[in-house]
Amino acid sequence: MICLTSLNLTIPYISAWNYFASNQEAYLLEKFNFVVDVVNNGPMEKMESFVHEEFLFFKEYGMQDRDEWLSEIRELVESGWQFTEPNLLAENEDVLVFNHIVVDDGQKFRVTAVNFLKDGQTWRLSTHRTLIKD
Repeated sequence: MICLTSLNLTIPYISAWNYFASNQEAYLLEKFNFVVDVVNNGPMEKMESFVHEEFLFFKEYGMQDRDEWLSEIRELVESGWQFTEPNLLAENEDVLVFNHIVVDDGQKFRVTAVNFLKDGQTWRLSTHRTLIKD
């Protein structure tokens, strides 16, 4: 609240963040929660509904289409792999950005995933691994 003492007025103050958060509240976490839940709890068939027909995955110097990526994710999940410490960074009707932790050959990495959305589905996905130095 902002108080103008000389005029004895109290005017409610709404920061840009509070305005954004209150208007995005219904949407926030919808896709993130879905992805984490399906990967960690299944069934993987649900993931197919989230992956656009024109989907492409860009990983370092490689690329996978929808079927290749779904097959790889299915194999990972069936082997018992799950997201560790998933953390939402941004979500709206155009993008879903989150990170999680992966341990590979004794080294710990933060993996950041950027999903561009089209028709409410993931359309383009790119990931980046950052070594976490303890």
